[in-house]
Amino acid sequence: MRQEGFQPPAQDDADLVLCQTHYHVLGLLDHSQVHVPTFEQVTTEQVKKAFRTLALELHPDKSGGSAAARARFERVQRAYETLRDETRRQEYDRFVRRQQQAQ
Repeated sequence: MRQEGFQPPAQDDADLVLCQTHYHVLGLLDHSQVHVPTFEQVTTEQVKKAFRTLALELHPDKSGGSAAARARFERVQRAYETLRDETRRQEYDRFVRRQQQAQ
C-alpha cells in the first residue's frame, strides 16, 4: 500500500538526510549547496528530467541487477516520488529545514 505524504526517515537515517538530500540523490544539487532556498529553485520539470536520466542509467535490468545497483535505483525512485508531488515536496523541505536548524 502506498503511503501518502512525506514520511520522515528513522532516527538512524536522520544524519543521512543532511548529507544527501533527495535533491542531491537526483543530481540536482551538489554538496556545496545545502540551503533550503536553493531547493526552492529546483523546478518539477528538472526533477522529472533528472529522474528519467538516472532511471535509465540505474534500472536493475540495465545495471546487471546487483544489490548495490538496486538499492541506488530504489533511493532515486524514493527521491522522485517525494519531489514530484508538490505537497510531499513542501513537507520534505520543511523536514530538511528543521534538521538543518537542529544542528
